[in-house]
Amino acid sequence: MKNTISTLLFFLLVLNISVGQSLPDMLESALQGVVTIGVYETNEKQTAMGFGKGKAGIAEMAYRKQIDLSGAKSSGSGFIVEHKGKKYVVTNAHVVENATNEEGAIKIITLNGEKHVATLLGGDTFYDLAILAFDRTPESDIKALNFAKTSPRLAEPVYAIGNPLGDYPYSVTDGIIGGKNRLYSSESKSIVRGKFG
Repeated sequence: MKNTISTLLFFLLVLNISVGQSLPDMLESALQGVVTIGVYETNEKQTAMGFGKGKAGIAEMAYRKQIDLSGAKSSGSGFIVEHKGKKYVVTNAHVVENATNEEGAIKIITLNGEKHVATLLGGDTFYDLAILAFDRTPESDIKALNFAKTSPRLAEPVYAIGNPLGDYPYSVTDGIIGGKNRLYSSESKSIVRGKFG
């Protein structure tokens, strides 16, 4: 089996600062919406597809220990969204493209370090996106993030939270929207494995 170390997922979240909320408070409140993805079973064929203290000490929870990815063949990051009352994880297609269909092949690791088995519902390698479903949704320790209400614009400031190379969980960086609708792969394939919604 091919042992792939995936590059980090840095989903660019356009986060709006509400009046009276500091940037560190806003980013810390987003931590519960960010997860780590571990791919534990793979096959050779690719499937196309700096914080201050918060109110609940969420930043301290994120940085208290390293995430246990022992046994994972690759890893990446993702974030939680909600659709029709159910929580899903959005990640990059390249993070999960080699995962098998075996139960436990993909696991989502939440802020408190708990591992949850996930199923790949589908994805698109053109946009390098994939959707995962929790086999059993955690009752706590997760928070769905909202998409921005407006389309991002070139040069707009953005913040990314992720787990680069599986070694630096909940790392935060900033930047700008450098481009839109970029092609990840020369082949554009969609993957569909489950039902969304």
